[in-house]
Amino acid sequence: MKITSNKIHQRKHKENKTHPYGLHASFLPLVGLPLTVPLPEKLKRKMSSGSVERTHQSRDPEGCTYQSSDPEGYTYQSSDPEGCTYQCSDPEGCTYQSSDPEGCIYQSSDPEGYTYQSSDPEGYTYQSSDPEGCTYQSSDPKGCTYQFSDPEGYTYQ
Repeated sequence: MKITSNKIHQRKHKENKTHPYGLHASFLPLVGLPLTVPLPEKLKRKMSSGSVERTHQSRDPEGCTYQSSDPEGYTYQSSDPEGCTYQCSDPEGCTYQSSDPEGCIYQSSDPEGYTYQSSDPEGYTYQSSDPEGCTYQSSDPKGCTYQFSDPEGYTYQ
């Protein structure tokens, strides 16, 4: 299986430093990593102004938009003129979503129920799940499908 769009996205974000998050949170495994995404510098400045606003919005000259909410409920959204979108949420409800103009979609979720999904325009799809219910599925544009399931119900294809 291949994930070419991940590499494309990483390259785009290295070339254009105006994007706030670099890697999508959903590219990273959730287990053992901090689940917060750093705020863009513009939002940090707005928040440190001393006001007790709960939602912050900004836009930069390149057309990127940012929105955040907090006092300990985190929620971040951003989009850019290339068509990439990012959403993040937390205090222990952990949900991340992103999409790009190539048609790639990434989703993940948690509180101990894991769940990851992604798809790309070439026809590859990936699904995963767990806390001991184990289910993994993937398919490719040639019609190949791969499945795995378990807790004592075994299923491998």
